[in-house]
Amino acid sequence: MADFSFRVMSYNLHSGIGMDGKVDYDRMANVIAKTGAELAGLQEVAIGHPKAPGTDPLRIMGKLLNRKGIFGKAFAAGGEGQKYDYGIGVLGKWDMEEVEILRLPCPEGAEPRIGMIVRVRGPEPFYFLCTHLSFEETPEFDRVRLEQMTVLMECVKRKGYFPAVLVGDFNASPDSPCVRGLKKEWALADDRELTFPSVVPNVKIDYIAWYPRTAFSSRSFRVVDETLASDHRPVIADLTLNRSR
Repeated sequence: MADFSFRVMSYNLHSGIGMDGKVDYDRMANVIAKTGAELAGLQEVAIGHPKAPGTDPLRIMGKLLNRKGIFGKAFAAGGEGQKYDYGIGVLGKWDMEEVEILRLPCPEGAEPRIGMIVRVRGPEPFYFLCTHLSFEETPEFDRVRLEQMTVLMECVKRKGYFPAVLVGDFNASPDSPCVRGLKKEWALADDRELTFPSVVPNVKIDYIAWYPRTAFSSRSFRVVDETLASDHRPVIADLTLNRSR
């Protein structure tokens, strides 16, 4: 049997709100469709956001893209009378099952953060992780993100959730403790191309990685030149799951 190749994406949806202030999931689905991504990890997924009451972005985009969706709730956001579910999600062409929602360490008062671990039943099964690490540009939160990433990596190794692909908005630059810690054992598809903000990016905070290093090979990586649908640019990589791993 030949090695199994696929295209994977990481995309922060900005709660569905485009740079024009409009919520347009048809537009976001079109962005994904144009890339040809077969598996997408999504951050800032908002179900029933006040700007789009009653909407479920994974259901809407999944129907448009003919993709299966899984949602991981991080917390209930919004004020009184405007509560909505906020978290991360996965859209994929294959059957998938949620394996674990991993609650990540966060300082008291900070937004809760999670890692979602999904088993993908592709031609060759593998694990897919999506996360959105804490955001604050302070030394304290550099330590927090490193701790969050360490919890994710240790969980993967301890519970045998590999071969694994990890995507997400790490809210961390390539030179941060978080990303340096990840690179000790995981491979990165790219660690330099800028992804945020979408109009004129000046920092890289969106990543695609895998473990073990020999489990996958990357044939290409790019940041999608998309400036309107979200405040982040999506990133995509073509990966091959190596049968000889």
